[in-house]
Amino acid sequence: MIHFETTCQSALTKTGISVGDWGLNPYLGCAHGCVYCYARFMKRFADRPEPWGQFVGAKVNIVERLRAQLRRLRQPRVLVGTVTDAYQPVEGRYELTRGCLELLKEAEARVTILTKSALVVRDLELLRGWQDVGVGFSLATVDENARRRFEPGATPIAGRLEAMRRLHEAGVRTYVHLGPVLPGITDVEAIFKAVAGMSSHVEGESLNVRLADRRRVRSVIARHYPDRVGLYRAVFAGEVSYALEAAAQVRALGQRYGVPADLHVHGGRAEAAGGEPPVETRDDAGDQLSLWDEAE
Repeated sequence: MIHFETTCQSALTKTGISVGDWGLNPYLGCAHGCVYCYARFMKRFADRPEPWGQFVGAKVNIVERLRAQLRRLRQPRVLVGTVTDAYQPVEGRYELTRGCLELLKEAEARVTILTKSALVVRDLELLRGWQDVGVGFSLATVDENARRRFEPGATPIAGRLEAMRRLHEAGVRTYVHLGPVLPGITDVEAIFKAVAGMSSHVEGESLNVRLADRRRVRSVIARHYPDRVGLYRAVFAGEVSYALEAAAQVRALGQRYGVPADLHVHGGRAEAAGGEPPVETRDDAGDQLSLWDEAE
């Protein structure tokens, strides 16, 4: 993993996400290396030769930039980690996320954090008693074998669930982001069971076929789930029936567990027809991709 320091012109950027007006990302790049990552388009802003997932840049001036922006804003709604995880391992060294949160709390901002990392527990005392803060944990699976295949650099599932429990017991609002629901792999009900009583709500999304690194996803499917090659071929062609069924299941489970729950469905043939973005990562598929090409 390549680490470097960089600077930013603005700490907060406008976001089109309905639950927040501003996005905050203290790091450029991400060490989690998620196979399905939709954010690899951000590589164009990094001016780095390494593939996405193999570098992380720390925006070393982001706290000062945030302080300046907050002078012009009143109780902003801020989403932390909209593109890259604000609590990835390098945060342990730079503490940029913590510095930003201290300013946001002082400004009485309404903040939502989304992470795959147990490092967020480090800031428990900062988050405790903050009325307008919530911490979401992204879970695509509760199967640790699947986690290692799709999210090799992220905190193991047990660590995320333990972090969620500790924050919840401390009075911090916590929730789950089903992100993404992987066709034929994500056990949605198992996730609901794992977070029962700790999640204020459940939200999520289907696999983003337009922005996902299709070659890496296909490699993992062909290597570890060859019986699902046909399913993923259909999904990449724009088939969304699996996602519509998953959305219905999420809503039904939300009613059963007594929490608001919904799933955003990406895709459709119009999105798939938009073309496959260039792949900026190494080809680690080897001969496994021939299984994809040959499968019926």
